[in-house]
Amino acid sequence: MVEEKQTSHVEMDDTLSELVAGYPRLAGHMERLPCAAFFRGFRALNARALLHMQADLVSLERELMQLERADKDSLDGERQLYSANWLFLKYCTDSKDPAATAQWLKMKEIIPKLKEYSKPSIS
Repeated sequence: MVEEKQTSHVEMDDTLSELVAGYPRLAGHMERLPCAAFFRGFRALNARALLHMQADLVSLERELMQLERADKDSLDGERQLYSANWLFLKYCTDSKDPAATAQWLKMKEIIPKLKEYSKPSIS
């Protein structure tokens, strides 16, 4: 039979007294009484950050749509296919024409920002 060691109230007080005053001791008290642990959620600040990220993504989306239209209207047959054939878009990086790679590069700029924006927020 395994004996469980129970920490007495006195031992917990001793442990707390060993902690440096300030955040270490406060964290010790929070460990001892979890219901006393309150943390600010920064909801308004988080919302503001999301709004800024959203505005940035809206702007990037508009730029992407303009590039998609320019590729569709292009005289270059491969660029005209970017919207329907992902492989043509993916391998456009072989082109020396900056206009041919603009849509691909814009998507590569958008993806990390979109991932960051889409992460669940902790409130």
